[in-house]
Amino acid sequence: MSTATSHHLLAAVVFGAACLGAQSPTPSADSLIPGTSLHRCATPTNLVAPPTLGPGDCSYNNTNPLAAYAPTDVVTIPVVVHVIQNTSGTGNLSDQRVQSQITVLNEDFRAMAGTPGAGGFDTGIQFVLATTDPNGNPTTGITRHTNNTWWTDSGSYWNSIAWPTDRYLNIYTNNIGGGGTLGYVPDLPQGGSVLNTNADRVVILYSTFGRPGTLPPYDTGRTTTHEVGHYLGLFHTFDNGCGTASCYTTGDRICDTNSEANPRFGCPGSATSCGTADPFHNFMDYTDDTCMTNFTSEQARRMRCTLMNYRPLLGGTAAQAVSFGAGCYTRQESIVETFGGNGFDLAGTAAVPNVVRFVPNAVGYDVLHGAAAWFTPGSPDLGLSGDGLLTINLPFAFSYFGGSTNVVRMAANGFVWLDGVSADPGTIAVGSLLASGAARFAPLWMNLDPTLGGSCHYDIDPAGDAVYFTWSDVPYTTGGAGNTAQLVLRSDGGAEFRWQAVPNQPSLCAVGFTKGFTAAPSNTDLSASLPTQVGPAAVPLSWTALDTPILGTTVTLQLGNIVDPLASIGLTVVGWSQQPSALDLAFLGAPGCPLLVTPDVLQFYLLSATTAQWSLPLPASQALVGVELFTQGAELTNGVNALGLLTANGVELVIGSL
Repeated sequence: MSTATSHHLLAAVVFGAACLGAQSPTPSADSLIPGTSLHRCATPTNLVAPPTLGPGDCSYNNTNPLAAYAPTDVVTIPVVVHVIQNTSGTGNLSDQRVQSQITVLNEDFRAMAGTPGAGGFDTGIQFVLATTDPNGNPTTGITRHTNNTWWTDSGSYWNSIAWPTDRYLNIYTNNIGGGGTLGYVPDLPQGGSVLNTNADRVVILYSTFGRPGTLPPYDTGRTTTHEVGHYLGLFHTFDNGCGTASCYTTGDRICDTNSEANPRFGCPGSATSCGTADPFHNFMDYTDDTCMTNFTSEQARRMRCTLMNYRPLLGGTAAQAVSFGAGCYTRQESIVETFGGNGFDLAGTAAVPNVVRFVPNAVGYDVLHGAAAWFTPGSPDLGLSGDGLLTINLPFAFSYFGGSTNVVRMAANGFVWLDGVSADPGTIAVGSLLASGAARFAPLWMNLDPTLGGSCHYDIDPAGDAVYFTWSDVPYTTGGAGNTAQLVLRSDGGAEFRWQAVPNQPSLCAVGFTKGFTAAPSNTDLSASLPTQVGPAAVPLSWTALDTPILGTTVTLQLGNIVDPLASIGLTVVGWSQQPSALDLAFLGAPGCPLLVTPDVLQFYLLSATTAQWSLPLPASQALVGVELFTQGAELTNGVNALGLLTANGVELVIGSL
């Protein structure tokens, strides 16, 4: 063939292919059903082969039935059915009729037991009406349109109503060819003329759609099964007649369907051509609906090869974006650590007391470890009973986060009410109760009983700028060894918790501060999580997926509730796995802020507002389907803790194709 001739031939093929997507194809003469004016199928096949597209394993010219394409899993294809009727209402199909067609497809492609397709091969391909539309909104997977032009399969309706054809199987029902054609696809995906365009579609004569249809013997939905077979890359069983070479490169490019000289109609008892029995029970022949019963193993492999290489975003794994964990707060209005029986770990000794300091700042307190200190009481025992309370007038106005007072009430049970009036002796030490009550400091809140031993004291510092509340060697209410703790309130608004030996803590104990009537704070490990802050509650950082991670798209995640954005830097942590348990970053100076994912990749970006977005483009590679990525948002900003870091919740991304 001359170069000029080959160029002309290529131009003709390309032009012809382009025309296929723009209009209904003309049925071939051999598709005419004998004795009728109906054409069984108008899908064009046996054209001059187009330039090779994609891998050769299931190209227009060849099938390679590799074991890799065997159906070892189930691919679910989302379907949108566009029901088109004319202005008189002809063509309208009920939701039940549409769903019945999906049922038929699943019977045939999954070779479901007890159905007409049971005798075939399970392709591992199934279908479901879409539940989410392209904008992410809930849907029935059915759209309805009244248009007399579209009703006749004219007018390029697909450009107006198609859903993304790379992600949805678009099926249209109308009155093809004045009711003279049962169905078609404009081109096999391997032909390349309509793949991934709006024109990529399956079109079915409305009267043959679903079960029961209204055009016997084509009334049990097998026209749609046949056309979806084309949509997934299958040729007719009789294409190219008996063939002239390898069964994988001629005929229907399948070897486990016998060669067939011509299409078969009706349902013959037997038929032979090309020296073997004709496969007239195959869904890709032209027989009556009730005569069609099977796909073969190699047809299944060709269809799955087509999905993998030509329709990689169609079917497969649903994309997911799932939030997990919680972000840390910049501040909480209460701070508490609750200890189970014999779990108290803040004790010091008489020689080296342990100290935690509450240092006033602009909005509340910095909570810090302090140097060992102790004030030896000089006052007489206050004579508190086991659940006793004593009202005490301070020598100065004590201003604390939440208010100011010069009258307090000391409780035998190891805490001090700051409101001066609360009468609850506090026999049950629980962190949530500490936060939900009136303002108080609780250096050793548990069920103590000074009538069993020890003493309670209130002392004023000789300088007049501090007062000391001391529980000295006081045992638990069931007796035993005594426990020693001290609370210091200073005229500058500061406070301290001090502990000597605390050997006897058989039940719950709570240590902390509340400004009064706040939400329950998260439990803070005061031995390991300092420094931290108490102050006006701030909403934690949030990390939200705005998209689902679908192949070939960009997923955007949003960092919210950013603190001081103009003086901060955003951080995205991406990992291949989730931390086995949230790793509290207290050891780095960010108490209460968990690291939720393995920090395999870190990306920094500038912030300018209280929300910021970070985008992750996903390649259209089928190899990524099912891959899990774990992400977490974070913010670097001064003043929130020693490390200057806040973390958000995490979001798990499961990459999918729908």
